[in-house]
Amino acid sequence: MMTGAVRIQSVLYRNDREELRRSLRAIDQAAIQAGKKGWSVSLQWGDASEKPLFSDTEWQEFRRAGRHLASAEYSVFHSNTGYGKGNNLLSKNGHEDFLLIMNPEILLPPNVVIDLLSPFCDPEVGLTEARQIPVEHPKVYDKITLETEWSSGACFMISRKLFEDLQGFDTRTFFMYCEDVDLSWRIRLIGKKLYYQPLAGVYHSRRLSERGRNLASKTERTYTVLSEALLAYKWSYPEYARERIRLAAERGDPGSQEALTAFRKLEYEGRLPSFLDPEHRIAHIIQYPESGGMLFTRHQYSL
Repeated sequence: MMTGAVRIQSVLYRNDREELRRSLRAIDQAAIQAGKKGWSVSLQWGDASEKPLFSDTEWQEFRRAGRHLASAEYSVFHSNTGYGKGNNLLSKNGHEDFLLIMNPEILLPPNVVIDLLSPFCDPEVGLTEARQIPVEHPKVYDKITLETEWSSGACFMISRKLFEDLQGFDTRTFFMYCEDVDLSWRIRLIGKKLYYQPLAGVYHSRRLSERGRNLASKTERTYTVLSEALLAYKWSYPEYARERIRLAAERGDPGSQEALTAFRKLEYEGRLPSFLDPEHRIAHIIQYPESGGMLFTRHQYSL
């Protein structure tokens, strides 16, 4: 049986302290169970908020909720790094064998570390993804092999070496959204598999509309449209990229004009990403012209 060290890391941004305290307590319980199997667990939080959530004194008091962790560190970025850049910065610290990258509001079950580590007995596995509760991500996964075409960045495990070899998330292209899909496809591009772990059910609170759709601010909608277009362009679907933004702008979707302006600026300046996978062996994009949206694999059910 494998043994070693795991670093749990999250990027904070204006998070509620009590929400973080609940998360830290859950992480501590996961560290206890991992320790019984010979794994040490450490924690690294990076704060991208305009004003730090904790002073040094406040952090020393707060971190007591994680007394079973090998270490618990809190750093301040002094800028809004976004998810990808923040996690890339955090990954440069420490020496642990594996990184468990997660949204800070997620609550982990006690056995999550071991459950996410167990598939790595297969050397072809590159990443393991947790199941989200109460709303499971609708993307499809193979019910027998548990392989999936891309993995959500909400909560996943990856070896430090692979993350470093791939140079982490692509922060030149993505600030918010789709960096997890891009990382997933780059893992598959080098022949590794993505493994969906239904045993690792993590609680992920979501704000949903009456129709079960995610509620998003105008800024979040802007980056949704822009990032989907950039992902399509990078993975050799330039016509899909332009169509995604054009349809959103024609419908007057919130944030679509801002996304269109940003995309055109990148194109004019020659800063759009280079094409990958021109034969479309890995990238799988499904267009929905009636809504203007995209999916990056089939969905097993719709919300």
